[in-house]
Amino acid sequence: MPMISVIRVVGVSFRKPHYPGNLHRLSEIMDQAALSSITGVTSWADIDGAPETPAVVLCRAPDNPHDSNAIEVHVPALGKDAFVGFIPADLAVRWAPRLDADPAPIVEACVAMVAIDPVHPDKPGLDIRVALHRPDCGLHEDLPCSCGGGVVGRAPNWSI
Repeated sequence: MPMISVIRVVGVSFRKPHYPGNLHRLSEIMDQAALSSITGVTSWADIDGAPETPAVVLCRAPDNPHDSNAIEVHVPALGKDAFVGFIPADLAVRWAPRLDADPAPIVEACVAMVAIDPVHPDKPGLDIRVALHRPDCGLHEDLPCSCGGGVVGRAPNWSI
């Protein structure tokens, strides 16, 4: 079984001039996927068998001047604004060696929730849902990364 985590993306506010508009657009994409029509649910992470949400791609950034373990978070559904932030440093320090290994684990990731506080709509946050699989688990084929050097990410089928 894969390790599944819901993670708060960090550094989202440093993605100006795209922030906060990029996360508001992502929230609209989530709304179009009918999250708002499910009574009592505040996050896709709370729904077993939830419909696919926007995929997330994790890309290693070993040349990052602030953190050689940096792992970027990209949401391809946002087009040119796809780069939205980073995996927190305390996780990146543990995950980076695994992602750099040969063979690297298979990563499935999607948006879990765009957090918009009605009092501070200008400061939205982003949670993602990530599953890391051993490359030899036999559940997935190895796919090239869309960011040219990272680890594949796609909207997962959580029933595995």
